[in-house]
Amino acid sequence: MTSPGPNRPTEDTTKDTSLFLFAQQLATRLGPAWAASARQSPHTTSTVGWDLAEKRCWDREEGVVSRALRRAVDSERAVLTHPHGFQLYLMERPGRARQTLVAGLLPAGIREFGSVQAPAAISVLRDPARAAATMRSRGFLPRYRLAAARVSRETRFKGVHQVMFGQDFDGSPLVNVLSQHAARLLLHVDSPWLLDPESGLCRPRDPASDAGELVRSAGALLQSYGYRVTVTSAHPWDHALQPPTRPLPPPAPGPPPGRSAGQTR
Repeated sequence: MTSPGPNRPTEDTTKDTSLFLFAQQLATRLGPAWAASARQSPHTTSTVGWDLAEKRCWDREEGVVSRALRRAVDSERAVLTHPHGFQLYLMERPGRARQTLVAGLLPAGIREFGSVQAPAAISVLRDPARAAATMRSRGFLPRYRLAAARVSRETRFKGVHQVMFGQDFDGSPLVNVLSQHAARLLLHVDSPWLLDPESGLCRPRDPASDAGELVRSAGALLQSYGYRVTVTSAHPWDHALQPPTRPLPPPAPGPPPGRSAGQTR
């Protein structure tokens, strides 16, 4: 097995990893910034019976993705991650030998969106070179990036300059970045942070690293670019983002001392 990619979290891949190996090879074909994460069978990793990343499939409510999620419940999954906050969900296509479904995940930091139409998933052959060519020639990647940009404008414009440093339930740092630029600053190739395939939040690459120092250095970097950094002990999803502050108009001048408001000359 090849070494982990720059955005790959530590995960158990002792089960059949054929889909993960394909995802690794596909990531290489798409470009050096892409990296693959293995997802085990939902029934072996989640008490609720589905992979937690599955909830973030953009078009999971209907169509081919919805059918695949219902029928291929025991299949292996994989996530491709790009440091600009993009993530793709890979799963076997039921009844179609050697075909893989590639679906877009919601952009980093997004849990809901408005009127932006979900980019449709695409079916590719289990051949990395042909799959990458299909994703480009059929416009899948450009449509996904465009939809992600539209979601950013609709749902994140009020908090685009905010970065929320919070904590996971085990006390480890989690970061909610609300702009693709902030994601690029935080997730560069040699970064100690990675984009979590489950939540779309950023977490330390090495769980044993000095969490306090990571938060301080990342916060200072983002503040130097004008981002407003908030540090809290709560989970990022539990901390409401504040609307942008606007300067208040100056108060109306009051009467001079010793004279009531009703007195006139």
